[in-house]
Amino acid sequence: MLPVFSISSYPEMTRLRAQHPQPFLALSPDGAGNSFGIPWWLDVVQEQKAFSILDCGASAALARMALLAGIGWVVCQASPQQMRALKSDKLHETRVLTARPSPTSWRR
Repeated sequence: MLPVFSISSYPEMTRLRAQHPQPFLALSPDGAGNSFGIPWWLDVVQEQKAFSILDCGASAALARMALLAGIGWVVCQASPQQMRALKSDKLHETRVLTARPSPTSWRR
């Protein structure tokens, strides 16, 4: 299991990569996918997108678009029907989280 670090900006991501050269997962702030969008998160994580988690709140559509954009995992808390539809894609079903993972602390 890789450590999970909560990241909210590209400068934070840059500092974390310098301080923590081992592999890790970058976790967006709560609901950031809905607030700032997928392009913002891709700008934050850049080449680390496959090792990142975007919190999409209750938007199954946004979660699907994030997965198609190459983001590693999404947090989504949509209705049961929307979650079934989202997880019906066998390529993505294991990449949909229903709860945020606990972040690992790090000095900023």
